[in-house]
Amino acid sequence: MPILCFVIAFWALLCGAASADNITVPLSFFGFNLASQSDPRPVYISETKHLGGNWNNIASCRPTNPTNPADPCYSWGAMDSYLTFAQANNYNIEYVLGFAPTWSNGSQTTQYPPTDLTDYTNWVTAYLTRYANKIDAVEVWNEVSDSTSVTGYAGSMADLLTMENSLCAVAHAISPKTKVLSPSTYYGNGLTYHAKYFASGGGQCVDGFAWHNYPLNVAIKDNLEQWDNTTRFYQALLAQYGRAGKPIYVTEGGYSNSISDPVAMGALDPLFMACFATVNMPYAWDRPAGGNTSLDYWLGAANPTALNGRGMGYKAMQSWLAGATITQCPTRTATTNMARNPNGTGFTAGVIGSGGAVPTSWGLTAPDSGFGVTTQIVGSCTNGAATGVAFRIYGAPTAGASGSTSLAFESNGQVTGTLGAQYNIGATVSLVGGSMNNVGAQFAYNEYTSGNGYLASTMGASNAPVVPLATPVYWNWKANVANATAAYIIPKIGFSYTVGNAFDVTVCISGASVDTGSIWTATITRPGGYQGLIAWDSNGGPTTYSVPGTYAFQRDAMNTAGPIVGNSSVLGKAPVLFENQAWKGWAP
Repeated sequence: MPILCFVIAFWALLCGAASADNITVPLSFFGFNLASQSDPRPVYISETKHLGGNWNNIASCRPTNPTNPADPCYSWGAMDSYLTFAQANNYNIEYVLGFAPTWSNGSQTTQYPPTDLTDYTNWVTAYLTRYANKIDAVEVWNEVSDSTSVTGYAGSMADLLTMENSLCAVAHAISPKTKVLSPSTYYGNGLTYHAKYFASGGGQCVDGFAWHNYPLNVAIKDNLEQWDNTTRFYQALLAQYGRAGKPIYVTEGGYSNSISDPVAMGALDPLFMACFATVNMPYAWDRPAGGNTSLDYWLGAANPTALNGRGMGYKAMQSWLAGATITQCPTRTATTNMARNPNGTGFTAGVIGSGGAVPTSWGLTAPDSGFGVTTQIVGSCTNGAATGVAFRIYGAPTAGASGSTSLAFESNGQVTGTLGAQYNIGATVSLVGGSMNNVGAQFAYNEYTSGNGYLASTMGASNAPVVPLATPVYWNWKANVANATAAYIIPKIGFSYTVGNAFDVTVCISGASVDTGSIWTATITRPGGYQGLIAWDSNGGPTTYSVPGTYAFQRDAMNTAGPIVGNSSVLGKAPVLFENQAWKGWAP
């Protein structure tokens, strides 16, 4: 997050490809970013640490000999002590090489890059000269999708790529053991930024890809499985630009206290990241009294060794996964698709309102058709092996435009809605024409009464953004009906834009779906015939779950163990581990 990511981080690598089954998880995967220079807490095998220091602090004045680390304007004391501590504790270290000092950028704040980009090259040269081959990785800049925070980036894409290429050249020449990571992003706007970054030529010289796994949209913090969508997006993004073999580093991560089950958050983060990332580093800060504790895994400064629910869930998952092989990554079990025409057949190509017609049983809400926005069915398209429908929306919205248009996957009266029920709405989407400049997309739904009275729409309010790429991506988002009088919902994909900004985008949509499945499962094995099944209900339950007969024991996310009675168990948002044999040698 913006207040955190200007500091140093440590990690250890996970063995295995991102989001692939049959991943063996080493104990070293489980690490935290920590706030203090030295932390005696023995709760975790912590191969990661998070320490302070940045360019702005180290170079307090303009150096006379900027590539020479001995220049008196450089102050390396804190960095030296951090490195000494890291080496003594066998930690790896990663450093964010951003945060320009005011003398370099015209007295602006640290999110502005230097006016003369040679200053950045000189700075990283001095740094990597002093710490040649002692630093495991360096990150170009922190959270570049955030232009407003002093810990983000307010410069141009062109300047960012110039600094990236300079850092690659310097690091690969004088510190070849140091990996160069892409600039990091977070939240849903990070997905959009990284798409533009790669399209602009970013990531060509870097050795790894950095991302911060915070919620994609702050309005859906309780949707822990949104990591599943992010996985597919970044896999497609890297594959599209020929970087599929490069590792993914989650160099920061956490979740808000506002979710309904902190234990679930603590437990599910490492499970999803083990299948997604090469490196995972959630936060474990122990903040002072009155500080923001939204990312803490401990109870705070008053209880420096006591775990909160988030920490206990993380510790339990650590004990389940460390040394185990994940034979099935987290997978949601879908129920019957209530969208009758998933691939959008039965359309008439053309401009809607001038001969064109949407697919059978689909619908279009286009309030801005008279305000400079045009919608069109282009024709059939393909998303890999699947055939879909190409939908185009374009124009320059004029005054009076609502700013949104939506394409529904079902008509009213088809998908029943029940208060509190969870619906999973999704489709495979790809970009087949134009660009996403000045336009956004979100999955959403409308709620209606049994008399077809309109109740509410969640467009953009409770779902994270869809970022169409040329490579098809399957997106799945959950929604919970909030109105007691709701009888039906209409699932849709919405497009948003602003008055005065011209846009033109065509997307291919296939496999549209809406269902009520909420059970997720993953499977693990260990040597000696051990098998485990991890299951939870993303809707919260309580849900009676029929446990396969091969499992006789179970553990909850607090590691309370016991036998399975009657081949059934009760699931909620926190995962449960079902085992086929007693876990000999297991210890919390």
